[in-house]
Amino acid sequence: MTSSLPSIAVFDSGIGGHNVYHKLSQLLPKHNILYLSDSDHVPYGDLSSEQIKTCFLNSLQRLKSYPIQLLVVACYTVSTLSISTPYPTITVLDAALNLLQMKSSKRLAIMGTQSTIKSGKITTPSPSTELFPIACPELVPLIEHNDHHLAEQRVKYYGELFKSMEIDSVLLACTHYSHLLPLMQRHWSSQIDIIDASETCALQVGEYVNSLVLKS
Repeated sequence: MTSSLPSIAVFDSGIGGHNVYHKLSQLLPKHNILYLSDSDHVPYGDLSSEQIKTCFLNSLQRLKSYPIQLLVVACYTVSTLSISTPYPTITVLDAALNLLQMKSSKRLAIMGTQSTIKSGKITTPSPSTELFPIACPELVPLIEHNDHHLAEQRVKYYGELFKSMEIDSVLLACTHYSHLLPLMQRHWSSQIDIIDASETCALQVGEYVNSLVLKS
Protein backbone atom coordinates (compact mmCIF):
# COMPACT_ATOMS: atom_id res chain seq x y z
CA MET A 1 0.00 0.00 0.00
CA THR A 2 1.35 3.45 -0.96
CA SER A 3 1.63 5.77 2.04
CA SER A 4 -0.33 8.55 0.29
CA LEU A 5 -3.40 6.34 -0.09
CA PRO A 6 -5.94 6.44 2.74
CA SER A 7 -6.84 3.41 4.81
CA ILE A 8 -10.55 2.62 4.94
CA ALA A 9 -12.71 0.78 7.48
CA VAL A 10 -16.15 -0.60 6.65
CA PHE A 11 -18.44 -1.12 9.65
CA ASP A 12 -21.61 -3.16 10.03
CA SER A 13 -23.24 -4.89 12.97
CA GLY A 14 -22.74 -8.26 11.25
CA ILE A 15 -22.27 -9.64 7.75
CA GLY A 16 -24.60 -7.13 6.08
CA GLY A 17 -21.84 -4.79 4.95
CA HIS A 18 -19.92 -7.52 3.12
CA ASN A 19 -21.45 -6.39 -0.19
CA VAL A 20 -20.19 -2.83 0.34
CA TYR A 21 -16.78 -4.18 1.35
CA HIS A 22 -16.45 -6.41 -1.71
CA LYS A 23 -17.53 -3.66 -4.10
CA LEU A 24 -14.99 -1.32 -2.51
CA SER A 25 -12.26 -3.94 -2.80
CA GLN A 26 -12.95 -4.13 -6.54
CA LEU A 27 -13.07 -0.34 -6.96
CA LEU A 28 -9.97 0.37 -4.86
CA PRO A 29 -7.71 -2.69 -5.19
CA LYS A 30 -4.58 -0.81 -4.06
CA HIS A 31 -6.07 0.28 -0.75
CA ASN A 32 -6.07 -1.47 2.58
CA ILE A 33 -9.74 -1.91 3.51
CA LEU A 34 -10.69 -3.32 6.90
CA TYR A 35 -14.04 -4.91 7.70
CA LEU A 36 -15.24 -4.28 11.24
CA SER A 37 -18.34 -5.98 12.64
CA ASP A 38 -19.99 -6.30 16.02
CA SER A 39 -21.40 -9.80 15.74
CA ASP A 40 -21.68 -10.08 19.52
CA HIS A 41 -24.56 -7.58 19.51
CA VAL A 42 -26.22 -8.20 16.15
CA PRO A 43 -29.02 -7.35 15.38
CA TYR A 44 -28.71 -3.67 16.26
CA GLY A 45 -32.27 -2.94 15.16
CA ASP A 46 -33.72 -4.40 18.36
CA LEU A 47 -31.53 -2.28 20.66
CA SER A 48 -32.24 1.16 22.12
CA SER A 49 -30.55 4.21 20.59
CA GLU A 50 -28.19 4.46 23.55
CA GLN A 51 -27.27 0.78 23.33
CA ILE A 52 -26.58 1.11 19.61
CA LYS A 53 -24.40 4.18 20.16
CA THR A 54 -22.42 2.42 22.91
CA CYS A 55 -21.91 -0.75 20.87
CA PHE A 56 -20.85 1.21 17.80
CA LEU A 57 -18.38 3.50 19.60
CA ASN A 58 -16.92 0.56 21.52
CA SER A 59 -16.37 -1.22 18.21
CA LEU A 60 -14.52 1.79 16.82
CA GLN A 61 -12.00 1.48 19.66
CA ARG A 62 -10.63 -1.56 17.82
CA LEU A 63 -9.52 0.70 14.97
CA LYS A 64 -7.10 2.72 17.10
CA SER A 65 -4.08 0.67 16.06
CA TYR A 66 -4.78 1.24 12.34
CA PRO A 67 -4.10 4.38 10.26
CA ILE A 68 -7.77 4.78 9.36
CA GLN A 69 -8.51 7.89 7.32
CA LEU A 70 -12.08 7.08 6.28
CA LEU A 71 -14.93 5.20 7.94
CA VAL A 72 -17.75 3.70 5.88
CA VAL A 73 -20.83 2.96 7.98
CA ALA A 74 -22.62 0.20 6.07
CA CYS A 75 -25.26 -0.12 8.79
CA TYR A 76 -28.50 1.81 8.26
CA THR A 77 -29.43 1.46 11.92
CA VAL A 78 -26.26 3.26 13.02
CA SER A 79 -26.49 5.74 10.14
CA THR A 80 -29.91 6.99 11.24
CA LEU A 81 -28.53 8.04 14.63
CA SER A 82 -25.96 10.51 13.21
CA ILE A 83 -23.29 9.46 15.73
CA SER A 84 -20.09 11.53 15.69
CA THR A 85 -16.91 9.56 14.98
CA PRO A 86 -13.21 10.46 15.06
CA TYR A 87 -12.97 9.82 11.31
CA PRO A 88 -14.36 11.34 8.12
CA THR A 89 -17.45 9.20 7.60
CA ILE A 90 -19.61 8.13 4.67
CA THR A 91 -22.84 6.27 5.41
CA VAL A 92 -24.99 3.94 3.37
CA LEU A 93 -27.99 6.04 4.43
CA ASP A 94 -26.56 9.08 2.61
CA ALA A 95 -25.99 6.89 -0.44
CA ALA A 96 -29.59 5.62 -0.30
CA LEU A 97 -31.03 9.13 -0.05
CA ASN A 98 -28.95 10.20 -3.05
CA LEU A 99 -30.07 7.13 -4.98
CA LEU A 100 -33.75 7.82 -4.23
CA GLN A 101 -33.40 11.24 -5.86
CA MET A 102 -32.80 9.47 -9.17
CA LYS A 103 -35.89 7.27 -8.86
CA SER A 104 -39.43 7.98 -9.97
CA SER A 105 -41.23 5.69 -7.54
CA LYS A 106 -44.95 6.13 -6.96
CA ARG A 107 -45.43 3.62 -4.16
CA LEU A 108 -42.16 2.98 -2.35
CA ALA A 109 -41.80 0.37 0.39
CA ILE A 110 -38.92 0.78 2.81
CA MET A 111 -37.71 -2.47 4.38
CA GLY A 112 -35.57 -1.93 7.47
CA THR A 113 -34.95 -2.78 11.09
CA GLN A 114 -37.29 -1.56 13.82
CA SER A 115 -34.85 1.22 14.71
CA THR A 116 -34.37 2.39 11.12
CA ILE A 117 -38.10 2.49 10.43
CA LYS A 118 -38.88 4.32 13.70
CA SER A 119 -36.22 6.96 12.94
CA GLY A 120 -38.18 8.31 9.97
CA LYS A 121 -34.85 9.38 8.42
CA ILE A 122 -35.55 7.84 5.01
CA THR A 123 -37.56 10.24 2.91
CA THR A 124 -37.97 10.99 -0.78
CA PRO A 125 -37.57 14.40 -2.45
CA SER A 126 -40.64 13.78 -4.59
CA PRO A 127 -44.05 14.70 -3.13
CA SER A 128 -45.63 12.32 -5.63
CA THR A 129 -44.00 9.29 -3.97
CA GLU A 130 -46.06 7.52 -1.31
CA LEU A 131 -43.89 5.86 1.36
CA PHE A 132 -44.68 2.56 3.08
CA PRO A 133 -42.16 1.90 5.89
CA ILE A 134 -42.08 -1.78 6.90
CA ALA A 135 -40.06 -3.13 9.82
CA CYS A 136 -38.63 -6.60 9.15
CA PRO A 137 -36.92 -7.57 12.43
CA GLU A 138 -36.93 -11.29 11.63
CA LEU A 139 -34.70 -11.06 8.55
CA VAL A 140 -31.30 -10.16 10.03
CA PRO A 141 -31.16 -13.21 12.37
CA LEU A 142 -32.18 -15.49 9.49
CA ILE A 143 -29.41 -14.05 7.31
CA GLU A 144 -26.79 -14.17 10.07
CA HIS A 145 -27.62 -17.84 10.74
CA ASN A 146 -27.88 -18.69 7.02
CA ASP A 147 -31.41 -20.07 7.43
CA HIS A 148 -32.15 -20.23 3.72
CA HIS A 149 -35.50 -22.02 4.04
CA LEU A 150 -37.14 -19.58 6.45
CA ALA A 151 -35.57 -16.61 4.66
CA GLU A 152 -37.14 -17.78 1.40
CA GLN A 153 -40.53 -18.12 3.08
CA ARG A 154 -40.31 -14.55 4.37
CA VAL A 155 -39.22 -13.23 0.97
CA LYS A 156 -42.28 -14.91 -0.58
CA TYR A 157 -44.48 -13.35 2.11
CA TYR A 158 -43.18 -9.85 1.38
CA GLY A 159 -43.58 -10.45 -2.33
CA GLU A 160 -47.28 -11.20 -1.85
CA LEU A 161 -47.64 -8.23 0.51
CA PHE A 162 -46.09 -5.82 -2.00
CA LYS A 163 -48.30 -7.22 -4.74
CA SER A 164 -51.43 -6.58 -2.66
CA MET A 165 -50.18 -3.05 -1.85
CA GLU A 166 -49.36 -2.32 -5.52
CA ILE A 167 -45.78 -1.41 -4.57
CA ASP A 168 -43.59 -0.44 -7.52
CA SER A 169 -40.26 0.08 -5.68
CA VAL A 170 -38.63 -1.37 -2.58
CA LEU A 171 -35.64 0.16 -0.79
CA LEU A 172 -33.55 -2.42 1.06
CA ALA A 173 -32.78 -0.17 4.04
CA CYS A 174 -30.57 -2.76 5.69
CA THR A 175 -27.42 -4.05 4.01
CA HIS A 176 -28.15 -7.54 5.34
CA TYR A 177 -31.13 -7.71 3.00
CA SER A 178 -28.81 -7.48 -0.02
CA HIS A 179 -27.93 -11.12 0.68
CA LEU A 180 -31.53 -12.00 -0.23
CA LEU A 181 -31.46 -10.31 -3.63
CA PRO A 182 -31.42 -13.60 -5.62
CA LEU A 183 -34.52 -14.77 -3.72
CA MET A 184 -36.26 -11.43 -4.19
CA GLN A 185 -35.55 -11.45 -7.91
CA ARG A 186 -36.91 -15.00 -8.12
CA HIS A 187 -40.10 -14.56 -6.09
CA TRP A 188 -41.10 -10.91 -6.50
CA SER A 189 -42.85 -9.33 -9.46
CA SER A 190 -40.44 -8.24 -12.17
CA GLN A 191 -42.28 -4.90 -12.09
CA ILE A 192 -40.80 -4.08 -8.66
CA ASP A 193 -37.66 -1.96 -8.70
CA ILE A 194 -35.44 -3.34 -5.92
CA ILE A 195 -33.23 -0.50 -4.68
CA ASP A 196 -29.96 -1.54 -3.04
CA ALA A 197 -27.59 1.31 -2.16
CA SER A 198 -24.52 -0.88 -1.56
CA GLU A 199 -22.95 -0.12 -4.94
CA THR A 200 -23.88 3.57 -4.76
CA CYS A 201 -22.21 3.77 -1.34
CA ALA A 202 -19.05 2.14 -2.71
CA LEU A 203 -18.99 4.54 -5.69
CA GLN A 204 -19.31 7.55 -3.38
CA VAL A 205 -16.40 6.27 -1.31
CA GLY A 206 -14.38 5.76 -4.48
CA GLU A 207 -15.03 9.33 -5.59
CA TYR A 208 -14.08 10.67 -2.16
CA VAL A 209 -10.86 8.65 -2.01
CA ASN A 210 -9.85 9.61 -5.55
CA SER A 211 -10.37 13.30 -4.73
CA LEU A 212 -8.03 12.92 -1.73
CA VAL A 213 -5.38 11.28 -3.90
CA LEU A 214 -5.62 14.06 -6.49
CA LYS A 215 -5.18 16.72 -3.78
CA SER A 216 -2.23 15.03 -2.10
